[in-house]
Amino acid sequence: WNFPAAMITRKIGPALAAGCTVVCKTPGETPYTALALAELAHRAGIPKGVVNFVTSHHNTPAIGEAMATSPIIKKLSFTGSTNVGKILMKQASGTLKKLSFELGGNAPFIVFDDADVDLAVTGAIASKFRSSGQTCICANRIFFKVGNGFADGITHGPLIHGRAVDKVREHVKDAQDKGAKLTVGGSPLPDVGDNFFEPTVLTGMNSEMALASEETFGPVAGLFPFKSEAEVMKLANDTNVGLAGYVYSRDSARIYRVAEHLEVGMIGVNTGLISDTVSPFGGVKESGFGREGSLYGIEEFQTIKTITLGGMGTSDGPQAKPLVIEQLIMRRNLLRPAYGLGRSEFYRTHDATRCFTTTQFFSNPEAGDKPANARPNFQQRTERASKEVNALLKESSAKNAGPRGPAGATGGPTPRGKSST
Repeated sequence: WNFPAAMITRKIGPALAAGCTVVCKTPGETPYTALALAELAHRAGIPKGVVNFVTSHHNTPAIGEAMATSPIIKKLSFTGSTNVGKILMKQASGTLKKLSFELGGNAPFIVFDDADVDLAVTGAIASKFRSSGQTCICANRIFFKVGNGFADGITHGPLIHGRAVDKVREHVKDAQDKGAKLTVGGSPLPDVGDNFFEPTVLTGMNSEMALASEETFGPVAGLFPFKSEAEVMKLANDTNVGLAGYVYSRDSARIYRVAEHLEVGMIGVNTGLISDTVSPFGGVKESGFGREGSLYGIEEFQTIKTITLGGMGTSDGPQAKPLVIEQLIMRRNLLRPAYGLGRSEFYRTHDATRCFTTTQFFSNPEAGDKPANARPNFQQRTERASKEVNALLKESSAKNAGPRGPAGATGGPTPRGKSST
């Protein structure tokens, strides 16, 4: 719900590109944005039944279970808390469906002594306090005007609901009780609205405080002191999640060392903004698995089928093994496309007469309920391709016919030719 349009579109986009139909359970906190996307999909000409939205608030657990256990749904992509992700994973185990989880984070923001401090401060503010700290990749551990977010000049808006305010208040109190010093903020703002909380900075933090191990998801920045690179790496990785991390330094060798050893899926170096539509987005550990965005996001909605064709060549003796011409790698969409959608442009462009390369991808075969004469006839295409390959082999044999060459060589055809056919 923190990015109510982007959270949906960056899942739906790759799914549609892979040829899948989609059922989207909208966030209970932001249903109208999802319904606006449904209207936009309709205006864009997406056929009915290809993109579907289900709205609910109180029945969310029941809907989640229905989607996780349904044998019809072949892929589940979820953004939310680690606890709910674990529940969905258990529920989905009965069908062994493919899963992508983008779960909680606890991003370390590391500023070394050789860093550009002004740049680090700018990056910390951008990372920690945008959307009032309600982003999964915001800096939660760091080693303005308040009001209506739609008004001009306002940079800090409300939290999503009262429970979020309570959690922020609890984290601040826990840190203070365990020795942290409140430098800025620390209180709700009831005069502005029920769900507003002051931008807050805490110093003197340590690993015993809740903020060190839990995602606050609010405008609270905790500053942890460290003395060495080894110490800060231990502190940064001392968490069960690993979505994002940030490093500020001018030392390129240090940057690469730290980036290699940080147990996260994404790293910002001298920048607090790392999310981009062309980059793979996702984490490790209990932050989930799978990626959204880029080529990797599309692959999450596909499966790979390898087809090895043998026995289509010639041999010099009865003991010769069947000649394996090539391997076809077929990427199938996980959910059958709606009737009438047909093949992707990629599939139509690359016909079976050009299928014998290891990098050829077939995608989006028609739905099984299409008329037989409208489906790809793989046997027919294979037979046609076999004739062409055998013709190439005979041509190659004729060119190479003659006495045997050096020991171990023959004048026969090359098993794996370079032909484009």
